[in-house]
Amino acid sequence: MNWDYVIVNARNFISVRGSGNFSTASFEEMIRDIQSDEQWQPSMDCLIDFSILDLTETTSNDIKMAAEIHKKYDSRTGRCRIAVVFGREADFGLGRMYETFLGSDVLSTVKSFRTADEARQWLADE
Repeated sequence: MNWDYVIVNARNFISVRGSGNFSTASFEEMIRDIQSDEQWQPSMDCLIDFSILDLTETTSNDIKMAAEIHKKYDSRTGRCRIAVVFGREADFGLGRMYETFLGSDVLSTVKSFRTADEARQWLADE
């Protein structure tokens, strides 16, 4: 999996775009990469665009492992909103599964979306 991101400190916001093939190892590497950036701060709202990320080989076990990785970094992530955009209906289902595996065990609120417009609207709502 490849990723790039932009941090907008003035808005306490980060935008991430993922591409290539999903793996739990690269998912954790992405989190570490972002959180090691000197501009990153805990509790930044985040828009993650996974609309072109290839999740076709991703299993429910992979999603469960990704949720456990999220939990591992939860205290550093902080209380924030994370909107994740998926390109295919099946991928959106994996996103909803991820939300379920996180449950109420994390400080952040993670929500899956089918379009970037819906995700941006949710993040804009107070």
